[in-house]
Order: sequence, then structure tokens, then C-alpha cells
Amino acid sequence: MKSNKKNLFAAALLGLAAAANAADVITLNWRDGDEVAAALRPQLRDGEKLGALGNQLILDAPPGRSAELRRLIRQLDVKSSSLLVEVTQDGVSRESKSAVQLGGQVQGGGYSISTGKPMTLRPGSQVVIAGGASQSNTRLQASQALRMLDGKTGFIEIGSSRPLPWLMFGADGRPVVGVRYQDAVTGFYARPRLHGQRVTLELAASQQAFNGQNLDSAKLATTVEGAVGEWLTVGGIGRDQSGQETVLIGVSRSNVQLERSIKVRVTPAQ
Repeated sequence: MKSNKKNLFAAALLGLAAAANAADVITLNWRDGDEVAAALRPQLRDGEKLGALGNQLILDAPPGRSAELRRLIRQLDVKSSSLLVEVTQDGVSRESKSAVQLGGQVQGGGYSISTGKPMTLRPGSQVVIAGGASQSNTRLQASQALRMLDGKTGFIEIGSSRPLPWLMFGADGRPVVGVRYQDAVTGFYARPRLHGQRVTLELAASQQAFNGQNLDSAKLATTVEGAVGEWLTVGGIGRDQSGQETVLIGVSRSNVQLERSIKVRVTPAQ
């Protein structure tokens, strides 16, 4: 009889221990389970376990600690703020050219040298000086906005295509003509995270534009922090290219300047 009582008492103790460490399933209303679990794991003590599946948490802790951790979970399970992420990508291309050329005709001693369009100065000799300059400015601007939730990722992309003909010759020597399309794409990927009135933003942006037969492009990837509603300059690109070419009797100079900048702003979405 005593043996049976001891067995019953031991079974009761095991049942209490199992009940004390029984796992609870907690359903979240707003936040993702992995997101809340990542924030809560540093608060766990030895022997306590926490798992996540979709919008549910699996908590294995003593009753007292389970109630404490549940209060923390309720504080973390709040509705995400709706944000508007705006990105502007500006580009300015400046190109200037200048040239001076001396030409004409000189005769004497049985020889004659002639270049350019002559202008008669005296019998037997003609000289012309020609000069010119040109300047062009091209501005590229792309503005994009994306509405997203705090802590979530988003991506937006727009582009245009143009046909490019190609020519090749087959094994029999006959020409083969076709067309392929080239894309110019502008867009960005972003992930904003609010901290009161400040925001941390992970950003990757790219801009492409047709420039004659060429395709100009610029890319940027960074993480920045600033005040909500503030325009932040997150990057800029500059290029200055100069060249000089001698044309018989004369000289031609060219200068190309390219400037690009990327700005971003995060505001509460209305």
C-alpha cells in the first residue's frame, strides 16, 4: 500500500513539473512571429524556449515567467506604421566643344599646299581661320514613391525599351538581320524602420538612361538615418572628362561633365 502511495505521489510531481513547463501557443494580431521572437530571445533565461511559425509564437517557460513574457509580447505586438518612401534621382550632363582651324593655300618654288576654304589676301596666297564653339546641357530627373509598412521591404521599378538592329553573316556568307531590345530601368529597394521621430533606411537605388547609342547608369546601396520628413542626400556621382585633338593645322577641345545625386525622404503615409 505504501508503495502504491509513493508511486502516485511521484506521478503527481511529474505531472506538476510537466504542467509547469507546458508550452503555450500565442497568436499575434499585427506583427510577424519571427520579428517578435527575434526581439524577445535576448530576454529568455536558461531553460526557457521560444519558437515562431507565421503569426504564432510557441513559448515554453514556467507559469510566472510565462505571464511576464506574455506582457512583453503584447507590448511588441502593435500595428505597423504606414510610411511613404520618396526617392529622387537627378542627373545633369554638360558638354562643351570648341575648335580653331587655320587653312588656305600657299604657292611658291614649284609646290602648292592647300587646306580649308581659302580667303584671298594677296596674289598667290590665300588664308582662312575658322573657329566655333557649342555647348549643350541635358537634365535627367526621376522621382518615385512607394507606400509601405514600418520594418517591411518594398521594391519599385520603371523602365523603357528601344529596338537595336543587328547584323551578322551566316555560314553561307549571307547577311542575317534582326532586332533586339535594350532596357533602361530606374528603381529602388527600401526597408524603413522607425525609432520615434527618427528613421533608419536600407536603400538600394539604380538609374539608367539612353544617351545616343550609349546607356548611362548609376547605382547606390547604403543605410542612412535621419529625421522623419527630412530630405537626405544619400549619394552623388561626378565625372569630368576632357580631350584635345589636333586637326591638321588647328586644334579641337571637348569637355564633358556628368553629375548625379540621390535624395530620399520618409514621411507618415496619410
